[in-house]
Amino acid sequence: PTVSASGTYAKAIEPVKTRTWTGSIGLNQVIFNVDILGNLVQAKLYNDFYQEKARDETNHLIYDIKAGYFNLIKFYNLYTIAQSSLERAIESFNLMQEKFRLGQISKVDLLRSEAFKTQAQIDLLIAEKNLKIANEDFKGQLGIEKDILIRPITQLTEPAVFEYQDFEALWDDVLGNNPSLSLTRKTEMIAKVGEIQAIGKILPEVSYSVSNIYKDSILPRSLNNWRNKDVTTYGLSFNFPIFELKSLFHNIYDTRLEARKAMVQSKKSELALRKNVMSAFLSFEEARERYNYASKNLQLNQELYQLAREQFRLGALSILDLFDVELKFAQAQTGYISSIADTYTSKALLDYLLGK
Repeated sequence: PTVSASGTYAKAIEPVKTRTWTGSIGLNQVIFNVDILGNLVQAKLYNDFYQEKARDETNHLIYDIKAGYFNLIKFYNLYTIAQSSLERAIESFNLMQEKFRLGQISKVDLLRSEAFKTQAQIDLLIAEKNLKIANEDFKGQLGIEKDILIRPITQLTEPAVFEYQDFEALWDDVLGNNPSLSLTRKTEMIAKVGEIQAIGKILPEVSYSVSNIYKDSILPRSLNNWRNKDVTTYGLSFNFPIFELKSLFHNIYDTRLEARKAMVQSKKSELALRKNVMSAFLSFEEARERYNYASKNLQLNQELYQLAREQFRLGALSILDLFDVELKFAQAQTGYISSIADTYTSKALLDYLLGK
């Protein structure tokens, strides 16, 4: 309610000298107003909107940290693999130098061994660069400015496990829990409330009022004096926006257009989200399947490498064949590590899309 109070004093000199004291106390309460009701509903929707937005931003931060951490683990392991490859290349080159000194191999084989070692050094530099980039990215997500190298303590020995095997079941849960989609739905609801509010403004505003007025030639000395000379009035007012119809209809048209745009944006967001969920789901499935093949491939290449080293030592395998086996062994290690890390990164993205 709106409370009002006023007091006046008037003095007339001619033709008769008179004094008039007037006092009034009033209260006005709006009973029905479309703007007030609409604003209350929109305030509730906006409150839900920003709470959902905060949840979405928090979840996105968690996803970024997860992805950055798994990425750092992957590049640490790839750097270790590159170091091992260089150590094997140096060992092979030292062996080839000794064989060349004894006249057991040609100059060409020695140069091939040295070229293989040089390439391993280049691969190590690239792995070191990628590790530093991943470290800087993770530091940025944590808000660390110091020049430090973060060393992960987690060992990813097994691929991630995801509880959903069927995409449609996953999609149903995403529809009900994804914060980003919830934001577009809230926006659509706010726009619809705005349209209803604009239409409702055609209805009159209804107010109830009560006022108590005192008027006399003397100033009231007590509450009883006031009561003896006061008049109380009650009123119910209806305010019709007759001369505002043009602006009302313009506002209805604009809000209806905004509601339609919000509906289209909500549908567009849902379609884009389904595409992202499908892509993340397929990426996880592909990474899991790739892990199965990479695990078997690594085991085979490890056995092949050990056998090739023994045959080369006995002179039954050429230097080119040995280099080819060593290269494929390093590639198998890289594929194995990458496939495991990719399952965790894909699962982190799926968790984020699920609103977790």
